[in-house]
Amino acid sequence: MVKNGGVMLVSPAWNCAPWAADGYPVRPYSDFGWSGKLYKFSIPFRAIFSGLGLWPVSVVRETQWKLSGEATRLRYRRLEANYEKYWMPDSDAINQLARHEVGLWFRSRGDECLNCDDPQEAGSLVHPLVIRVRK
Repeated sequence: MVKNGGVMLVSPAWNCAPWAADGYPVRPYSDFGWSGKLYKFSIPFRAIFSGLGLWPVSVVRETQWKLSGEATRLRYRRLEANYEKYWMPDSDAINQLARHEVGLWFRSRGDECLNCDDPQEAGSLVHPLVIRVRK
């Protein structure tokens, strides 16, 4: 529990890929059947389009929150973790969290995000969020 006015660092693995659990990017095509090969082939395209989709979704979510003034729901994607084989980083991830979404969730509850407006960190996949708790 963080005291009122306390600062916390939120640093999960941001935007974990759903294909990491099965190691699609690092395994050869020969490891997969026809559907797995198609899935592996589509990963670069999926990565591009999911990255392009983050910014518009962030803008819409931010606008909705500002118009409603209500606390937001934390949106995340549930992932199927792989605890048997370590194919690549994030093979064991259970959730896919967007940095902006987590920052919005805290801010909508009255907390202060000390680095959400930093343009160098806005789309970052590695920088933690620094949150000042306001109770």
